[in-house]
Amino acid sequence: MKLYFLILISLVFGACQSTRNRGPSALTADYVFEEGYKQVTFLGENDQPRFSETGNELIFISRQRNSHVGAQVYEIDLRKNRERRVTFHDGDASCPSYINGREIIYCSTTDEIKETPFLNKNINPDFPPTELYTSDVYGGDIERVTNHQGFDNEAIYVKGLKPFIIFTSTREDITGIYKLDVKTGTTTVLVSEKDKHSSHPTLSSDRKKIAWVERDLKTEHESIKMLTLFSKKIETIKDNGGKYQDLFWQDDSAKIFYSVLSTGDKWNQLEVYDIDKKCTQGLFKGKDPLFQPIVSNEAKPKLAFTRAFQGKRQIYMVELPSDLGPCFEQSTSTKIEK
Repeated sequence: MKLYFLILISLVFGACQSTRNRGPSALTADYVFEEGYKQVTFLGENDQPRFSETGNELIFISRQRNSHVGAQVYEIDLRKNRERRVTFHDGDASCPSYINGREIIYCSTTDEIKETPFLNKNINPDFPPTELYTSDVYGGDIERVTNHQGFDNEAIYVKGLKPFIIFTSTREDITGIYKLDVKTGTTTVLVSEKDKHSSHPTLSSDRKKIAWVERDLKTEHESIKMLTLFSKKIETIKDNGGKYQDLFWQDDSAKIFYSVLSTGDKWNQLEVYDIDKKCTQGLFKGKDPLFQPIVSNEAKPKLAFTRAFQGKRQIYMVELPSDLGPCFEQSTSTKIEK
């Protein structure tokens, strides 16, 4: 009896040890970060995160709350784990980001739906009728930036003596990338091509290059393109990898983070591509769809991203390791040599 009791205790203790040593597999099946991740949002459904300049705050979109069903802008103080609602629009908000510590830019369907109610009865969820807006971080002092019927979205506000906004817009049935001069209100086209869909723009910190996702509407083939503004030179930097979205150019680096549904995979995963080194590295590859990778501008940068789990989206965060492992291109070369 005594021997049986000792064996039973040993089995129980061993099972606990085994469970504890499984580590972070609760997040995804192949979680490359050993520790330190945490879930940031819990109430409702949440996505589209953006860090503040200090990295202490995170702005995002939240929906399916007790107080509202539609999408509204929220902000969370990461030091206090305290969130607050920013916008109170009738329509849906999207693509929020910080201009500085006092102002934000975002998109909303509010005015478009009111101004053209008969044209917007059957809204395409991928291209809703939206305009760009700025406000203070508390949702007051709202200013409408664009006034164009249709899809104006995915805005990037660039500060300076001549501030401008890079954004995606559908005009004359072509979805392209545009630049808006904040002072003059003048809009110029950067990328717009028939039978091509250009979206998910991101800008290098030196303002010299823009990257975006291009989809051929005839073949459905997708690639990541890069435009050097002054020379007007366009390059293909990623191709034949699958379906890309959510591009984010890390400050002061040649690294572009993105979500990709790779050929043969079931879910979107997160990757990063170094333009200078022509190196692709994996961030996450697991059983859940992962979207919208964002990196903070800190000495020890944080990575925030959206995970779709059991049909709901929530935001997670982890400290970004300095070493993300070997390049996928190196693995391919090794296999070819063999």
